[in-house]
Order: sequence, then structure tokens, then C-alpha cells
Amino acid sequence: GFLACLFLAPVPFIAGPPFSAAAVGLIFGITLYGLAALAVLLVLESLTILQRRQSTWALATFVGSAAAMIVPAHIVIALLALVGVLSVWTISTLPSLVGTHRIRLVSPVWRRTVMASGLALLATVAWGLLTGHRVGDSGLSSSVPPFSTSWRDSVAIIFLGAGAFLAIAFAWPQARRKSPIQARMYVGTAALLVVGTAAWGARFGDFNMFHVFFGAIAVFATPVAAVAAWSIWLRLRSAQHVGLALAVLVLCGLQIEIGIGLGMVRLASFATGRYPPVPQAILAAIRDLPPDAKLAYACRRTEELTFWDPGLISLYAHTGRRVVPMCFQAEWIGAMTGTPISPDIPNPLFERAPQRALYPDSNTQPSPKRVASFLTDNGIDYVYADDLHPNTLVPDAILIARSGDATLFGIR
Repeated sequence: GFLACLFLAPVPFIAGPPFSAAAVGLIFGITLYGLAALAVLLVLESLTILQRRQSTWALATFVGSAAAMIVPAHIVIALLALVGVLSVWTISTLPSLVGTHRIRLVSPVWRRTVMASGLALLATVAWGLLTGHRVGDSGLSSSVPPFSTSWRDSVAIIFLGAGAFLAIAFAWPQARRKSPIQARMYVGTAALLVVGTAAWGARFGDFNMFHVFFGAIAVFATPVAAVAAWSIWLRLRSAQHVGLALAVLVLCGLQIEIGIGLGMVRLASFATGRYPPVPQAILAAIRDLPPDAKLAYACRRTEELTFWDPGLISLYAHTGRRVVPMCFQAEWIGAMTGTPISPDIPNPLFERAPQRALYPDSNTQPSPKRVASFLTDNGIDYVYADDLHPNTLVPDAILIARSGDATLFGIR
């Protein structure tokens, strides 16, 4: 189960758009969903054994706290979980409501758990609002249509290569008769996968919406598929179908092995190597700056994904001093969606950037005086430069340190 959660993933055996190969196991997904993935696993485990435990408020509080933990860890994963829970509740309650016009009573352990979860979730959301947190998006691209060919091809390739994930559908009929909790888990997972797929397609031009699809696969479908595959193996073994049981294990093992390669390649694609290493002398000089110091650098218009997550963020990681990209930031999501892009179309996220005042379009080159004034007004007193990012911002800045191609300047 541990290996399955880390490495089980659809196999993209057909070449397609970049998103068609983006579904990998939690070896990479944990970098995106972090604590939310662990909280979901904990809640799923709790739900499977809850009915067998004595109803106590301590137990209900524990499970409710685990559920509430998903919200601040990753709001999209929390919304997907809500879709799954509501789907299961609707399917379980609707027949009783239609037949008897009453909502079926639930056991005390479930009532207490629902109450504790509701209170914990309410407190979590209230605290988030009181502390100024909010939910945002990455902006809707004007060049990427909803439900585009790229979306359809990506979804089709992922589902065609689902492999072990199809065990969810095959395990459901048997679980429905012998393990209702497990069957509901399968139903909830299927529901949130369907909703996530549709929501991603509807807002395909909003890059962050990929989480509703790939988060559903990595965090929910992967562990549930492992449970389903294992239950099928147990059923085949008990029915003396040894050959089929071994075939299931071998096929799942092969998919996990392929997933190991896919996950490692995905991790490597986000590793170091995009920029040349920064000399230790320059890093030391930056660390010697005041703790609240910020550095600007002249970026290229197709280089930045978001103005708050700059390309040179490794400088911040190594020195604790923030870096600010200064350039017009062009649309880039088309590179992922297969849509033709133009370097003259602004990134939707750039609409919120303070730098937009200096770079309203790709052709504007503000004067060094305007740039220096902007930097000073925003508490940015230093400029970092190297071969890829020459100091075109404030040419008369004061040299502080130089090592190889990297240079640190101070603004007068």
C-alpha cells in the first residue's frame, strides 16, 4: 500500500499534450498536496474502522480534527473530499427519503463524528477568515478555451492508461454486498473524479484548476485503487483462482514499477539545472544584507510563471532575502495546454502585479529613473545580475560584490 500510494499512476503509453503525462503518484504529489494527502489517508482509514469502535467524543474529536486539517493544508483537496462525502450521503439517503419520507437514522458513532467534524471545520474556516486568508485563482487565460482538444486528449490518454485504477469499478459490486463502507469509498472516489474532470475542463484556461483533476487522482484514487486491487486479489485467491490472482498482482506490480520511473522523471524535471549555480561569495554577500532586504532582477518576459513565485526563488531559499522579477510577464499556459501563445499577451496573474505599472505591455521599456523610483518606493534596495539577467534596471547602481558572472548592486 505504501509503494502504491507513492508510485501508482496511470501509464501514458500514448504520446499527447503535456498534461497527458502529468498524473504521477504521491512521490511527486506530496510536494503539491503535502499534509492534505496524509490527512485524507488518515480519514479514509478512520472511516473504514469507525463502525467497529465504541462511540466516544474522544474518537469523534480525533476524526473530526483530521478532517478539518485538510482545509488549511489544501483547499482544493478539501472541496474534492466534500464532493465525495456529499455524493455518498445523497446516494445512501435518497432511497430512504423517497420510500419513507424520512432520513435514515445513523449510529451514535457516526452522529458524533459528523458533529465533531462540522465544528472543527467551522472553527478552521472562521479562523482562516479572521486571519485574512482567502481563496484565489491563477486567472483565466483568454487564449485557452474550455474543454479544448488538449483537455480531451489529456483526459482520454490518462483514462486509457488507468490500469489498476479500474479495479475501483470491478471491486464495487462485491463490496456493495459484503463491505458497505468500502463500497461507499469507491462511489465517493468515482464521484469526485467525475466532478474534478468536468471542473478542470470548464476552466481549462485557469492553470491552478489542474489540481481538481490531478489532486483527485493522486490523493484519493491512488489509495482507493490500491484497496480495490487488493480486495480483488483476496477474492480471487479465496475462490481458488490462483492464476488470475497472480496475474492481478503482476500487472499491478508492473504499473507501480513504471510509476517509479514516471515519478522520478517528474521530480527531476523540477530539480536544479535551469540556471547556472550562484557563486558562494555572492550568496554570502546577500546574507550579509539587512534581514528585510529585497533584490530585484531583470527577468525575461517568457521566463516567469507568477510574480510571487519568481524564477530566481532559489536565491530566497538560500539567503532568506526576497527576490522580485522586473519585466513584462507574458502568457505561458498555452505551452501546457497546446494552445498557440504570443509573447505579447500578458499572463493573467500579471494583472495583479505591482510591476504592471512599469510594464503595461511587452514593448514598454521604462527609464532607469522610473525603475529606481519604483524599487525605492517598494523597499527594494538591491539588484542581482548575471549573464541571463544583466543589470538593465538601474545602470548606475553601486557595485557591492562580484564573483564570476554574478553581481550584487546597491541602489543609491
